[in-house]
Amino acid sequence: MQQVTFTKKINYSLFSQVLVEKRTKAGLSLSDLADLTRLPLSLLEDLECAGRSVPSFDICYKIGQAINSRRMQGFMIQDLWEAATIDRTAKFIRASYATSSSANGTQRKAA
Repeated sequence: MQQVTFTKKINYSLFSQVLVEKRTKAGLSLSDLADLTRLPLSLLEDLECAGRSVPSFDICYKIGQAINSRRMQGFMIQDLWEAATIDRTAKFIRASYATSSSANGTQRKAA
């Protein structure tokens, strides 16, 4: 069987997917966006590529303003903030589920 490798970055969050779509539509690279927002490139890479962290409203605002400065795309800040809020809620639900699952496993062992 032939081994398949994937070179495309996987976006793990809705925010990262929205960010990639809006940034590329505006014709900006990540380093361009870092320059415009004055945010660290490493933070933007983490938000876009890894999708591990969920940005605050202030970060969504800076990113939205920077992208709109290049190409008006409507409700940019609202779209980014909504995606971040959905990711934050999903992260909370996953954490709650993991906590309750591990607590149930502990209770079963005690019984």
